Amino acid sequence: ANLTGPDIIKKIALPEGQTRLVDVGGGHGAFTVQFCQVYPDLSATIIDSESALETARLHTVGAGLDERITLLPGDLWTMDWEGPYDVALLFNLLHHWDIPTNKKLLEKARAALKPGGRVAILDQVEGQISGPATNAFVRLIALMYHLFADGRVFSQEQLNDLLADSGFSDIRSHNLTKAPGNKLITAVA
Repeated sequence: ANLTGPDIIKKIALPEGQTRLVDVGGGHGAFTVQFCQVYPDLSATIIDSESALETARLHTVGAGLDERITLLPGDLWTMDWEGPYDVALLFNLLHHWDIPTNKKLLEKARAALKPGGRVAILDQVEGQISGPATNAFVRLIALMYHLFADGRVFSQEQLNDLLADSGFSDIRSHNLTKAPGNKLITAVA
């Protein structure tokens, strides 16, 4: 997060007047802290398990942002995300589930966003990656996800279709030079 955060924040570039962010599965809280440091009018909510949020608590208190960042423990599937939000971060999350389950996740994110709000997905994406080493790395990650976490890596086309099928538009993909094999994908609710 410390390596890629500044680039991600520039690529998402929140328009003036956007004041609410939700970081779903944002456990460590580092991305949320960075967003709040760049955008002084932004308040944020991090949703994750109680144990995952222990690290987020250290980061938010350490940055002096515990008044602006709410930690919301619970099951992201059953709890109210307490929207509406201007932006929803779904970072390193979609690889945990299959397409139908991710469609439900994106529909829940869309319902938590204000009209015109944006979702931002950060994850490993297969295909169309420059360099054989990066391709091999993403394939290795995909194998590890499959073997150890029942996970998977999706292609850009699969993610684009998933976002469109979930009601999002203006889908954009951004490469991250400091994180080859990862992509930032944004879309509008």
